[in-house]
Amino acid sequence: MIFNPIVHVRKTIITLLLIILWPVLVYGGTIFSDNFDSCTVNCNATTISPPNSAGWSQWATGYVSDTIGGVQHYSGEITSPGRGGSGKSLKMWRAAGVFGDYTGALYLTDFGSHNHIFMRYWIKIPTAFDFTGTGTGFKSWRLKTNSEKPGYNEIYLNFYGGNNSSLRNGGGQWAIYDGSGWTTILSNSALRNIWDGNWHSVEWEIGITSNILRLWIDDVLKYQDTNRAWHLTGDLSGMQHFNIGNTFNHEGTWQTGWQAMELDDFVLSTTYVGPVSGGAAPPPLTKQPNPPGNIQFR
Repeated sequence: MIFNPIVHVRKTIITLLLIILWPVLVYGGTIFSDNFDSCTVNCNATTISPPNSAGWSQWATGYVSDTIGGVQHYSGEITSPGRGGSGKSLKMWRAAGVFGDYTGALYLTDFGSHNHIFMRYWIKIPTAFDFTGTGTGFKSWRLKTNSEKPGYNEIYLNFYGGNNSSLRNGGGQWAIYDGSGWTTILSNSALRNIWDGNWHSVEWEIGITSNILRLWIDDVLKYQDTNRAWHLTGDLSGMQHFNIGNTFNHEGTWQTGWQAMELDDFVLSTTYVGPVSGGAAPPPLTKQPNPPGNIQFR
């Protein structure tokens, strides 16, 4: 075979361009992302100073660490292993009566101004991870808008329900609140399907003026409302916390021993991300689940 220097140079240039542009190609519409693997500084919630793995604003304040059963944990830890057995993940440790309100969560104060977003993350919840409370459960993530009108500037997801029994086994759901009542997104049986100790891809689509709310689990559409009457005003602009918020002011407590909810490969995007972060179009929506309805009490 005759060596052609021009072809060789072209191949080299293409290879270099792919290396340089790969993050752009993979996360074409990315607003913010973190796979936590590169964290080397402030990887535990010891202070409010954020981890250096991405552009998070800070760790939530509160407890620094606690020891239960002779084992010490911080409320939030970015440690090995991550999803797939390599890299790192965010582990939110909880037990008994510690780490109750906005501890070990990450804040993203300002991610710009966006009226329509996709939010993808991987989550692993052990079956032994549990919460017992009075009915409103505990907050998962909370998104903020740039509106200054109180009551019209936030969306949050709750692990909702339980009614003084196990949240996982006693009827807990995923429910959204935006100032106008609770909306059930996943029933208890559907929630327990991903509360199984395995990794699952979770992706939300939120369109304020387009009146859209969708949820995919492992690339399968689980919830859709294309006529969502959002109570919000303004554009989405920040994340008040990810991924466990206040709990004890809802008069609850965690399971007896240490368990960690794990999060990995977090992406905020203007386009559908999917489990492999390929930026592909979302799966066909021909078989659309019907919204399970609203919970009108708080």
